[in-house]
This record gives sequence, structure tokens and C-alpha cells, in this order.
Amino acid sequence: MSRDERETWLLAALAEVCHIPAEPFFAASAKARTTCDHPAKIVPTIIRASQEWADSLIRVEKIKRAQFQNANAPKLTRQEIVQDESERSEIAKILAEAKAGLMSAADPV
Repeated sequence: MSRDERETWLLAALAEVCHIPAEPFFAASAKARTTCDHPAKIVPTIIRASQEWADSLIRVEKIKRAQFQNANAPKLTRQEIVQDESERSEIAKILAEAKAGLMSAADPV
């Protein structure tokens, strides 16, 4: 690669990864250094590895947000949780029919 080509590649790479925070960027860069066998694989590896980090943060944030939003929600009493006997038998019947349908669909003809 000529100097101009390297500069163009570096600017394109920078445009792709400039939004990634430092911590996941450095971790993803370390992964890229150990796994990539060609320069063309570096940026996609960094983006993919940092996306895994971002996804885990998003999952944690969603859980925390849900816990916060539900902190003052009315709680169900034990009586509200347990269905009466007719509901239980109806649910059991529906489940048995669904299981039978799945089992018959799984049997080869």
C-alpha cells in the first residue's frame, strides 16, 4: 500500500469506529490483534466485538429501567396469582391438546 492508500484506509476505518467508546474499542482492538489475519478483517472485527459489548449494556439497562418503572407498581396478592380450579383444568386441557398436536406433527407419516 502506498502512503496515500494507507491514509485513505485509516480515514475510512476511523470513520467507522469513531463512535465506539474507549473501553470497548480497546478490548475489541485487542481481540482484532489476536484473531485477524488480514487488514481487511480488522475494522469488522472491532465493530462486531464492540457491538457485543454494547448489546450487553443495553440488556442491563433495559432490566434496570423495567425494575425502576415497576418499583411502585401494585403487587399481586397470592390470591390473584392462583387461578381457580376451573381455570386450572381449562389450562391443562389446552396444554394437553397442544402437546398432542405437536407430538402428532413430529411423528413421521
